[in-house]
Amino acid sequence: MWCRSVLAAGLLFAPAPLVVAQDDAEIMARAVAAWHEEDYQAARELMEPLARRGHAEALFRMGIIYERGLGVTIDMEIAEQFYNGYCPLPDDS
Repeated sequence: MWCRSVLAAGLLFAPAPLVVAQDDAEIMARAVAAWHEEDYQAARELMEPLARRGHAEALFRMGIIYERGLGVTIDMEIAEQFYNGYCPLPDDS
C-alpha cells in the first residue's frame, strides 16, 4: 500500500517540470523565429524571462543583443553578465 502511494505521488508530480520545459522551449522557438526575422525587440522580450530563469540559450542570445547593440545601446558590461549566466536587468514585474 505504501509503495503504491509513493508511486502515485511520484507520477502525480513528475509531469510538472516537463510542462515548464515544454513551455520554455515553445517561447524560445518563438524568440528564435523573431531573431531570424531581425525583430530583436520581440526576441528580447520573449527571452528576458527565460534568461532570468537561467535558460542557457536565452542568456547567450541576450549577451549577443547587448554586445552588438541589436535594438539596444551597446553595453559590454551587461553582455558579459549575460555570458556569465546572470541576468543583470531589473525585474519589472
